Amino acid sequence: LSIRSYVRTNDWKDGLSLASHDIKINQNSFALENNLSFELINVGRYQEALTHEEKSTKLAPWWWLNWNNLGIIYRHLGDTEKNELLINKAEESFLKSTANTNSFYLPYENLAETYFNFERPEITEKFIIETSKKISLSESLWFFLSLTEYKLGNKDTAMQAISQALKLNPNNEKAKQLYQGLLNN
Repeated sequence: LSIRSYVRTNDWKDGLSLASHDIKINQNSFALENNLSFELINVGRYQEALTHEEKSTKLAPWWWLNWNNLGIIYRHLGDTEKNELLINKAEESFLKSTANTNSFYLPYENLAETYFNFERPEITEKFIIETSKKISLSESLWFFLSLTEYKLGNKDTAMQAISQALKLNPNNEKAKQLYQGLLNN
């Protein structure tokens, strides 16, 4: 065990070097493909990350995390390239991720953010309301619901939503600012 620990220590310089090393040893691991993709996302190498995340989703189509990361890649590339098709692929990936989990908020938050940021307030509102029937809304989902309701002209509903976000985290500065902004119109 000591020798193996020493050898393994030499494999590690950072997360990217370890993931790159490990994928050479096991090329059919959905988890390793996802880990390498995640590390590539963290250093801004989205095109390379795409290849590994697509492979991870093929190896494990039932896993939520790889679909969520694939959505992040597509959203970034779609936003950078101003490519509606990639944004649609991001939405599809986040939807597949949400279909694979009822306990992790991240894909729900990412999909709500994508809908909101790409000017789809009616879809954002409907999605968050439907999500609230599956899981308790997170602080972030309440925040996006508040922004969406305000954009749709529903100030009272926006106030109720941002109040819920602040109940979950009273120290959230963005939520405090939005609350004050809604109070001051």
